[in-house]
Amino acid sequence: MTVNVQEKSRVDMQCLCDGRPAPSIRLTNLTNPEQPLSQSQPTDISANEQSSKVKFSIEQVPCEASGVYRCDVNNSLGQDSQSRTLLVYCAPRNADFDGSPPTVVSINSKGHFSFKLTAYPTPVVQKLIYLGTNENSDGHLAKENSISVECTGSWLAPATVICTIRVVNITHQDEGFYKVDLSNSEGEMSVIFSVKQATLDEDQPATTTKTDDKAIIAGLAVVLAVVVVVIIAFVVWMWRRGWMLPCARDGVNDRGQHQNQTNGDSSDQRLSSAISKACTSREVVAQEASLYAGLKMQDVGKRSHYEEIQRYQNAPAMSPYEVVSDTSGTEKEEYSYVN
Repeated sequence: MTVNVQEKSRVDMQCLCDGRPAPSIRLTNLTNPEQPLSQSQPTDISANEQSSKVKFSIEQVPCEASGVYRCDVNNSLGQDSQSRTLLVYCAPRNADFDGSPPTVVSINSKGHFSFKLTAYPTPVVQKLIYLGTNENSDGHLAKENSISVECTGSWLAPATVICTIRVVNITHQDEGFYKVDLSNSEGEMSVIFSVKQATLDEDQPATTTKTDDKAIIAGLAVVLAVVVVVIIAFVVWMWRRGWMLPCARDGVNDRGQHQNQTNGDSSDQRLSSAISKACTSREVVAQEASLYAGLKMQDVGKRSHYEEIQRYQNAPAMSPYEVVSDTSGTEKEEYSYVN
């Protein structure tokens, strides 16, 4: 529920409730709920009272009294509450600054400034005039899309209005005084302010931001360096304990395989040498067999001469023993010495 009144009117507020035991009552403005406007104390359960009532009156209500008011009741058996919104109509008036006009400083072609007004309903911008370097001149309408003014109110305090001035793409030619006319259904007011670009000394916020960025980057670099050192220390510790990473084990296996291959190559060389020697022996025996066959074909009956040559030629290649077949079908070893 909303109650609308004009500024400086009389306002009476009253909270009524029934209950047994009689409830305690507390009337507050929600802009400052910790500070009760009026309240009653709880009664004993044996008391005959079954209702409670509190009152709060404002003789000449100001516009600042606009807001939400709540009545809270409770006793030992429960609690309840109800709210009402009070709206006090008034023309806009300055509530934030007095004296010299405020200054909006443009940094990197952007800037803003906020100030507070007291007004209900919330005022709107009627005109924005550029006064030049003299605030008392008539001036002319300001350039569009370079300066904007917007005012907003709140739900808990409808008459407390925050107006924000924003400037964009301001050049040195746009510096000077400006006047904005604000109005609502109850009246109007004018606010004069100045706009200027920040000089090199005044551009401290941007410099501070860059310095902060450098500090953040330096901090990240330090953290990264610490992480790298920890990883290196961990790897060294694992290596000293005899642990190896998979890539290290693969390296060891590769070296072992290389050593085994080297040993195998040596064995192959020895085997090849033995095979070469065996082949040489077979070639000698084959040559002797050919000589024997030639002599056998040329045998003309001189048996004793042939046998003498055969014993002479076969002496180096013959084994110190030969296998002699037994008549029983089994083989037995029998040594035969050759003179």
